[in-house]
Amino acid sequence: GKSSGLSTSSSAELASASSQDTPVISVTKALAQLQSTPFNRSCAECRSPLLDSSQIFVSFTPSLAELPSAPHVQSAVGEFSFHHEAFAPPGTRSKNRREPMDPATRATELVGGFGVFVCAACAAAHKSLGSTIAEVHSPIDTSWWTPEQVDFLLKAGGNARSWQVFEKYMPESWQKRRPNNASTHAQRQIFVRTKYDALAFLTPR
Repeated sequence: GKSSGLSTSSSAELASASSQDTPVISVTKALAQLQSTPFNRSCAECRSPLLDSSQIFVSFTPSLAELPSAPHVQSAVGEFSFHHEAFAPPGTRSKNRREPMDPATRATELVGGFGVFVCAACAAAHKSLGSTIAEVHSPIDTSWWTPEQVDFLLKAGGNARSWQVFEKYMPESWQKRRPNNASTHAQRQIFVRTKYDALAFLTPR
């Protein structure tokens, strides 16, 4: 893939590369670069300034490769397989067929997922989406992040792309419902679930 242009640091910061395709980047420097981007200096949801580093979180689409192991996806795959094998016409029971994917997962795969910087209050709302839709972590604890995850964040476009893609067709009525400093957890939760789970603003109505 295209180089991020970031210099590498000590080997302690880098995960070992298992193949030539494994991104090798400085996790600490990459996260610092992302945080310094103007659009990432305010919350992706309520737009409040992100000033206190202890109150800044990153929410991103988890690796699609890990999603089939999630309980609700695994259950859906099992149920589909059972009905397919029981009722599919002869000759259509292919063992090589692609397993069905959760609709929201499939949609986010098509648009490339998201990686956004949010405040603590909106981070709590993102966590309520569940780990199959959003992983939420602090950028301060660089020991948690893998080079692959940071590489994804670099390609995801941050808050700016979230607004351009996941809010592209947001109607004025929902613009007025955007969370603010006075919003409750329930209000923030409804907003982010509509945006990232229901994907209500990806396409025109």
